[in-house]
Amino acid sequence: MSQSAVKVVKDVDRVYEMLVGGANGAVAYVVYDPKEQIEDEEDDSGIDKSGATEEEKEATKLLQSTERTRVFGQVARKYQAQGSFGLLSPSIDKASIAKVLGVGETNKIPDAGFIARIEEDVPTKFLTGDVINTEAFAEFIKETNIAVMTELGGHNFRFASRR
Repeated sequence: MSQSAVKVVKDVDRVYEMLVGGANGAVAYVVYDPKEQIEDEEDDSGIDKSGATEEEKEATKLLQSTERTRVFGQVARKYQAQGSFGLLSPSIDKASIAKVLGVGETNKIPDAGFIARIEEDVPTKFLTGDVINTEAFAEFIKETNIAVMTELGGHNFRFASRR
């Protein structure tokens, strides 16, 4: 079984460690939806009976819990070779998220949830709105998926030219 395209981030202080700077570059995308939750529904029986670990089952249930997280999971699967994707656990408070994403105040975090592009030492870019669909998120990735470069040289030219 292949590894999931989306990592569940339960400790917001580890978001950069888990997602940014790995094999897929310095840019990562995270989703947060305050409505996401794990519900024990009858239609989850396929997930529960799979050979997945408990952590994988929890991640799948969280990804399937809202429209925003479903779209995020679909697009993350398609673009997993070009970036890192993480789902912020609903147990994380908004103040911690605001601090780590560098937005300062919790009122700058959208109440309805968000998808964000993160990169160390670069302002966070949010994709918000009531209707988030696969096309809008895919376009957001295409527009924002290259890291900010202060110097273009032999060490990063090939990486930048492929994007």
